[in-house]
Amino acid sequence: MPRRKTRRDRGISHVNVYRRCIRSVNRGGAIPSRSTKRSIASTNRSLIGGYRSTRSRHERLLHTLPPALVLHEDIDGVLWLTSMRDALSRRHQPGAQALIDRILDWGLVCTLGCWFDQKGADAPAWYLGAMDPVAGPALDGIHQRPSEAWTVGSLAAEAQVSRAHFAKRFTEVMGQPPLSYLTEWRMYTAEDLLSDPDLSVAKVAEAVGYADPFAFSTAFKRKRGMSPRAFRSQSAKRGA
Repeated sequence: MPRRKTRRDRGISHVNVYRRCIRSVNRGGAIPSRSTKRSIASTNRSLIGGYRSTRSRHERLLHTLPPALVLHEDIDGVLWLTSMRDALSRRHQPGAQALIDRILDWGLVCTLGCWFDQKGADAPAWYLGAMDPVAGPALDGIHQRPSEAWTVGSLAAEAQVSRAHFAKRFTEVMGQPPLSYLTEWRMYTAEDLLSDPDLSVAKVAEAVGYADPFAFSTAFKRKRGMSPRAFRSQSAKRGA
């Protein structure tokens, strides 16, 4: 059975991928030497970007972040990002901006990972759970296949542990029982789908694991305080 990657494994693979990407996009230019890195480190450099979203699932991340986040880490990671950004900016080819946008995504993920991994950091449950050997596989299943008829037993099978052990461990890590988290994720997913006017409420219900649209509407109203149709109407007005 393949060994589940640890935080250290993932960090090493990220650095290797950075290096491979730079070699492929920075044609005609070498990866910065250590002396170059030191000279760049002595100056102020900024990589600025922004995200705009009104989706409630993103609130789970935003609520865990301080107004300002400062990391005192080795500068190599930032240099990989800025080198890739600068190289791509010089290549006036279709798709370059999309790659630059993904670099920003990569930088955000790596920065948050470093911050959450710091000693004394109050990492959120969803971050810790994603790397937990028991909760992690179940979370992957829920996130990728919310329409599946999940039970505690089938989620335990994803983690290859007993039902009792899974339920106990998942609740310890995530702070809520597995089926409560499942319902919460389905509601977040439903909110995203309801923003598409071409999807009927019945189709949205089916996509998040409810065979009966009425049962879905009841669950949605219980969690969100309004019916799916009312939520769709309200969202459309906000986006207008």
